[in-house]
Parts: sequence; C-alpha cells; structure tokens
Amino acid sequence: MSEARTAAERRLYQSVARAAHRVDPQLAPALKTLLVVPAGKRVPEPERLWTPPVKSTGTAMVRAMKRVEEISAVGLGRVNLSSVSVNRLNTPAR
Repeated sequence: MSEARTAAERRLYQSVARAAHRVDPQLAPALKTLLVVPAGKRVPEPERLWTPPVKSTGTAMVRAMKRVEEISAVGLGRVNLSSVSVNRLNTPAR
C-alpha cells in the first residue's frame, strides 16, 4: 500500500511541477529557494508565512494581511491545477 501511495504522490508532484513550469519556468526554482533556512533563523521562510497570528489585535491583522500579500506575490495562483483533484491537493497541504 505504501508503494501505491508513494507512486500517487510522485505523480501529483510531477503534475504540479509541469503546471508551474508552463506558467513560468522560473517558478519552481524560485519556490525551491524558499525552502532554504536563512542564516540566523531556525525555520525556512514559508514557516513564517504559514504561522497564523496568535492574537486578534489590529496590529496582528495588519501583519496577517502583509503575509497574504507576500504569499500572493509568489504567483502560485497562476498555476492551473484543475486536472488534480481537490482531495489530492489538500493532503500534502495539511
């Protein structure tokens, strides 16, 4: 069963990579650089972007909106993933 799951995950990642490459050949390498842990930090940059605000103050909401802008700037919304089922995309996202 794990071999089937591994094969399915590989196909999913290949489908997403092909879709990203069609939109912008530089998108995948740019995303790869996000996985590098910056000097003096303990986690890669996306970890900061994934972490929700702890408090619901005005300042925290402003920071959250800035994070949304940063995430949108990456350009993943341009990638057409309509051929991939929603359930297959949600699993790795968790």
